[in-house]
Amino acid sequence: MKIILTTETASAAVVLKNQIIAAVKGEIEGVTIDTWSYTKSGDKLDILYHDAEQYGNAPEKNVLFKVIVEGTEVILSSGWWKSNPEPSREMICLHIGRLAEMLLRYFPGCYIKFNIIDF
Repeated sequence: MKIILTTETASAAVVLKNQIIAAVKGEIEGVTIDTWSYTKSGDKLDILYHDAEQYGNAPEKNVLFKVIVEGTEVILSSGWWKSNPEPSREMICLHIGRLAEMLLRYFPGCYIKFNIIDF
């Protein structure tokens, strides 16, 4: 599954991606996103993940989101660490819901279209 945030311009998509990452890393004053974390993968990909204790301590519940920009879109695609078991569809849906909640709460007005795509 993935979330696609469509912006008006390619530069707005880059700005939005950088804002999302900065907010999760705690680099934006007045914005505290407690249950999400950021890391860079070994392949230099930007990764967000829901780090609530009930998910972080169980490898089969770990869902990651690769964050990329394609044109005017910021795309957050679900995945998991290759050393962990594949999460269930139910678990991926739960994390997609938590990610959607975070994006809707902290980044209103930063995109013109919000899609959740099931693949």
